[in-house]
Amino acid sequence: MNIVETLTREHREILELVNAFKKGKGFEDTAWREKLFAAKKLFLHHLEEEDSVLYPALREAGKSDPEIADIAERYIAEMEPISAKVISFLDRYAVEQGGPSFSRDYAELVSLLEKRISSEEQALFVRYRKAFGY
Repeated sequence: MNIVETLTREHREILELVNAFKKGKGFEDTAWREKLFAAKKLFLHHLEEEDSVLYPALREAGKSDPEIADIAERYIAEMEPISAKVISFLDRYAVEQGGPSFSRDYAELVSLLEKRISSEEQALFVRYRKAFGY
């Protein structure tokens, strides 16, 4: 399995975990916290794979293709504030049990992740496949 296939699978797993946050008995269910910790662990692992495998490979390919270099640097720069928002949500609700802003924060998290994942899979991963013949 190549890195793009691995990251795509992890995208599905991350979304499944995040979507599971609102299922069941909510905050009364101890599984809520387990799902939250599992999502954070998987998200951090996913970021590490992007940073240690995907982006270095794209940077290397970018040495001979400025378009790849540009897209890689753009995605790297865009990911920093996205990561901060995701981690902030996961850390906040590991301590807080809901609250008046949870529904809004949750909707923003899901939207943010879905947009980023769609963008990566439809643009960044396509460029990676073309560059490396997958």
